[in-house]
Amino acid sequence: MQGLYDASAERLRASCPSILQVATGMDASQLVETLAIGPDVSVLLTPLGDRAHPVRDAGLIVTQGETWRMGATLVLTFPGGFAQFEAARDEMKGALRGWQPPGAVSTFEYAGSRLLQYSAGQDGGRWMTLFEFTFDTQETYGKQS
Repeated sequence: MQGLYDASAERLRASCPSILQVATGMDASQLVETLAIGPDVSVLLTPLGDRAHPVRDAGLIVTQGETWRMGATLVLTFPGGFAQFEAARDEMKGALRGWQPPGAVSTFEYAGSRLLQYSAGQDGGRWMTLFEFTFDTQETYGKQS
């Protein structure tokens, strides 16, 4: 699954004109500080975790399915960026839902969203919403000792 996040970022860059910038990394809260956050929507792609399925074969080769979770955090400032949020959300969901990333055995499924941060001040504020996507992989390993 090497390159999954880069491939996902490229897909968003090519398919989502409402999104200004796309970044990948491990921690959205740290990444958001490195971006120039403004009224245009930015997206941060981060791993959220995985769930392993029971091992199917355990002879010379071990095969195990996994369901991976990926987060796409939309970040913007408001009030200026409020109008861009809906278009960016719809474009992002449309670009990823049903797309099969390289190396996966299933397509992305949209799994829901939640508000991470909403802060307001006299001059505006920051808005971060995490959208979660899941997909399946199958890992095969050589003989285990």
